Parts: sequence; C-alpha cells; structure tokens
Amino acid sequence: MFNPTTRRILLSIHILLATIWVGGLVAMLLLVHAKAGIQNGDELAAIDRTIFYIHDYAVTNAMFGFLYTGLCFSLFTNWGAFKFHWIALKWAIIFFFGFFITAISTPAINSMAAISDALRLDALSDPAYLQAVSNTIRWTWLELAILISVVVISVFKPWGTRKKPLQINRKATLVIGAVVAIAVALYLYQQNVVLQSYRRQPVAPVNLATVADGTYRGEETGGGFTYAVDVTVAQHQITRIDIISNRSALYPLLAEGVTRKVIRAQKVDLDGVTGATTTSKSLLLAIEDALQKAVKK
Repeated sequence: MFNPTTRRILLSIHILLATIWVGGLVAMLLLVHAKAGIQNGDELAAIDRTIFYIHDYAVTNAMFGFLYTGLCFSLFTNWGAFKFHWIALKWAIIFFFGFFITAISTPAINSMAAISDALRLDALSDPAYLQAVSNTIRWTWLELAILISVVVISVFKPWGTRKKPLQINRKATLVIGAVVAIAVALYLYQQNVVLQSYRRQPVAPVNLATVADGTYRGEETGGGFTYAVDVTVAQHQITRIDIISNRSALYPLLAEGVTRKVIRAQKVDLDGVTGATTTSKSLLLAIEDALQKAVKK
C-alpha cells in the first residue's frame, strides 16, 4: 500500500493528466471552429496539424497516463477497483471511451490533417475531408462529455460501498496490472522511439536540373513492405508521380498525398504528410530513389 505522501503525489498526477485530457479536447474543438471562413490553404493545414499534434501527443498520452495512475490507485490503495459502485462505473466508462472512442476518432483526425496537408484550400471541397471534420467534431464532443461525467462522478461519489464486496485475487490483479503497464510501455516505445527514428531519416535533395526527361522507378522498403513509385520528369520539372506499390490501409492511402506536396514544391526533401508520416516518409524515399537513379544516367 502507498503511504499518504505517495498517494497525494499520485493523486496530483492523476488530476493533472485529467486536466490535460480535458484541456486538449477543448482546444481541439476551438481550433476546428476557428477554421470557419478560412481563405488560406497554409493556415488551414497549420490548424489541422496543430489539432493532430494536440490529440497525438497531449490527449492520447494523457489518456494512457490517467488510466495507469487510476490502475495504481486500484492496486495500491484502499479505494480498490470495484470496492465502490462509483469507482466500478468510472472504470467501465473510462475503458469504453478511452479505447473505443479514441480508436474511432483517431482516423478522422489523422485524415483531416493529411488531406489538408496535401490539398491545402482545395480540401474544403473534398468530401472525405468534410466527413473527417464532421466525425472529429462529433467524437471529440462525445469524449469530452463523457470525461466530464467521470469528473462529476469522482466529485460526488454516488452509491457508496457495495453491499457484498467483490473478492479479487490480489496476485492476479498485480499480474494484470503489470501486463497492462508493459503493453502501454511497448506501444509508446513503438510510436515514440521506433517509428520516430524511421520518420527522422533524411531525404536527400535532388537537383532537377541534372535529371533528363523520362519516367523513373524508385523503391523503398519500410516495415517489411516495398513501396514503389514511377516519377515522370519533363523539362526538369516533376510532372507526375504514380504510386505503383502501396499498402491498402487507411494511413498508407492518406500518405499518397505526399505526391501532391512534391509536385507543388518541386523537391523531395520535404516533411511527410501529417497524420500519415511513416508511410509518406517511405514514399518520399522511394521518390528520391527514382530521381537519384535518373541523375546517374
């Protein structure tokens, strides 16, 4: 069991994470509504990128931290996980929207950021973008409302203690807690260390003045999959990029918007598509490979 000082520290962290979670959701909603009447494509992409970062770094990580500190309270204090009806209800609500709703809202937020990053102001007339905005608003409001209800339950603590205490094997509970902690740690390591390392790979600039007219095939193997593109150059300008090989999942398809960014900027040393950064980096490296082969000819 935690001593009083440790419990106070843990409670402070728990409340801080809840504040970050709520604040992040509020900020996202304000930014979505700030896009009304926007007339600049770069500003639109910047707002959507900010929403994506708030959700990806603040909201999601605060959610995991909130769940883990709550789990510590359940395991190492007298509050328990199911000793009180209101705590059992909190766990049911948190796990429902903490995982289920986040799993639904994340693709919408990523799609919104990826499409506006590729299309800029043209995104406002794209049906997929408008649907992503609608879904982002809907799920963010629902998540915020449910999280506020959890806060209200925590303050008023209704229903009291169970009449018949639920007996749970403490060793089994500790094992479950350890498994959850390891799973979360592995997920965060994969997202923030392994994938970030790949995303930070440099894409070398290519001098298009040295590239002759023609179509060139480039490839890049990332995550065990080989991405392939055909890059067409005419009068030292990239005029067309065809995706020859790509995975068919949502994020890889969103990453194809990087071809628009390359053609618009006429260079390959660019940032990937927001919301689909890993696959878009693979496609950028494949485009670089195609152009480097052309330079060698």
